[in-house]
Amino acid sequence: MDSTQQMTDKEGKYLPLLASGAVAGLLASVPMAGLLLLLHHFLPPKEKYALPPEIITRKMAAKTGLDTVARKKEPGKVATWAAHLGYGAATGSLYPVTAGRIRSPWWVQGALFAVGVWSASYLGWLPAAKILPPATEVPARRNLIMILGHLLWGGLIAVLIPPLYRTIRERAAQI
Repeated sequence: MDSTQQMTDKEGKYLPLLASGAVAGLLASVPMAGLLLLLHHFLPPKEKYALPPEIITRKMAAKTGLDTVARKKEPGKVATWAAHLGYGAATGSLYPVTAGRIRSPWWVQGALFAVGVWSASYLGWLPAAKILPPATEVPARRNLIMILGHLLWGGLIAVLIPPLYRTIRERAAQI
């Protein structure tokens, strides 16, 4: 299978699709985080405040009563990046059943999915939940960092899913 559009599950076996998307989303979140941290260093001092994953984790922790953990430096960093990896895996699991339906090259599918996730998050549920201001109220350079990170993430997911899907299907058939 060369792209996710050929992986649509006609046999009703969505679990390998969801699993391959989750694993790809998790794996793609690691270089995404690295890119975010790298690009953050190039921001002007006025825009160098915490990246969204840290802000989101702190605010979610406060809403759930875990704010003492999120405020501590090391546990807060661990919680931030664990949450980021988990969110990457959860949203990545949606890729094969959404982006895979778009008839286009893999890189277009990955980019559209990535921009869709960024838009739904930074223009949608995060502002609606009062966790972050909408992206329209954030400095353009910070938005650019997040969009570039999401594009890397989406592209990697698009590349990783076909071999992961094949491997998961093969292993499942052996069970």
